[in-house]
Amino acid sequence: MDRFHRLHAGRQRGPRYVEQPAAPRRPGPGVRRGHSLATGDDDEIEYRFRAADGSYRWFLGQARPWRDAQGAPHHLVWHVHRHPRPEAGSRATAKLLRRPRSQGDVPQPGAGAPSAGFAAAGCQVTAARRRPYRAPYSSALPMKAITIRQAGGPDVLQLGDAPTPRPAAGQVLVRVQAAGVNRPDVLLRQGKYAGSGDVAGTVPGLEIAGVVVACGPGAPRWQPGDAVCALLASGGYAEYAVVDARHCLPVPAGLSPVEAAALPETVFTVWHNVFQRGALQPGETLLVHGGSSGIGTTAIQLAHALGSRVATTAGSAAKCAACRELGADWAINYKTEDFEEVLKGAGVDVVLDMVGGDYIAKNLRLLNDDGRLVFINAMQGAAGAFNALELMQRRLTITGSTLRPRSADFKAVLATAVEQHVWPLVAAGKLRPLIHQTFPLAEAAAAHRLLESSAHIGKIVLEVGK
Repeated sequence: MDRFHRLHAGRQRGPRYVEQPAAPRRPGPGVRRGHSLATGDDDEIEYRFRAADGSYRWFLGQARPWRDAQGAPHHLVWHVHRHPRPEAGSRATAKLLRRPRSQGDVPQPGAGAPSAGFAAAGCQVTAARRRPYRAPYSSALPMKAITIRQAGGPDVLQLGDAPTPRPAAGQVLVRVQAAGVNRPDVLLRQGKYAGSGDVAGTVPGLEIAGVVVACGPGAPRWQPGDAVCALLASGGYAEYAVVDARHCLPVPAGLSPVEAAALPETVFTVWHNVFQRGALQPGETLLVHGGSSGIGTTAIQLAHALGSRVATTAGSAAKCAACRELGADWAINYKTEDFEEVLKGAGVDVVLDMVGGDYIAKNLRLLNDDGRLVFINAMQGAAGAFNALELMQRRLTITGSTLRPRSADFKAVLATAVEQHVWPLVAAGKLRPLIHQTFPLAEAAAAHRLLESSAHIGKIVLEVGK
């Protein structure tokens, strides 16, 4: 006999079990057809349970070897996530699923019965699949996170331990695999983001991709094990993040966690400002400044995919070439050309501007009658002169927005619109995030320096766990 510890909210000592000697271990990590598979030590296994009401859910278990008194190896599997029917009692969630290794690594339908707690709840193991093991989530253990020591330069970003959050009502807890790096993160770090207040101790990060590990009450769409990408107000530069469940979207098929993490903040921003506030229509012309940025590359692809012409400005020949490859009809190097002169006579219907300053007057002069100028930043200055009478005569609209301070309900409605209108374009391959470079979480300061240099083309992403 031997002792083992059950894995559920930490290690607890469990009872003794006697198993039959196991057959020699099968080689290979691949999943076999049917319901058995070869596992490696410490592999995490996903089980699908069928509840009495006929519903199916996937839950996680961990395969761990042990040896009996004669030294024969066995594999035991612990169920480590919440029970599909919580009303059956919390004690049932930590029950052991066990099967002699000689009968295969994973219980097959009708064999290797689950514990009495599951049987009483009317559940059956119906299938299993293997994936690389990661330790189960425990809110009692600290996580690694990047925090802002004080407002300042990139060096104020520090990696350290932080309390692992717990999901409240309507929230999910996500094990973060990747986090996007964005201009608002830089402004937040500098203490310049509108309404940011004292930023000391804040964990930056507006967008993530990862796996749901726990759900609070009132989050029925998501289950542990779901792969999601999400929009946050902050907190993305960490191993775990709590997210409003309504602000999560499923990771599109074929996208890596790094690519998925590059979507939420940019797609939400572009969809709202270009297509909702700016009301860009097929056949119209969009001018987007900063075309090689994460926002710019997203705006070019979306406008092109939905039938609009696109003009853009960028700061080098290489950046202009990248913009053309993404679908821009005009790509203007603002360091060598005046974009107003190039586009004079072409007619622009919507301008997405993150520059401000002396661009404001030029943008207004380029707009067609009934044109729309939309601001999402003003990196070169927020003040600009314009002729109010001309605005009235030509029926021009000046608008803009910031996303982070908007209400949770607004972001939920926006998430629904993005999933309805943009996610099909991602699935069809018409929108793909352009990744410039990734950094480990510990090198967030280096990622910020690269972003501030404007030497990148596309998105910069932090990989968590590397």
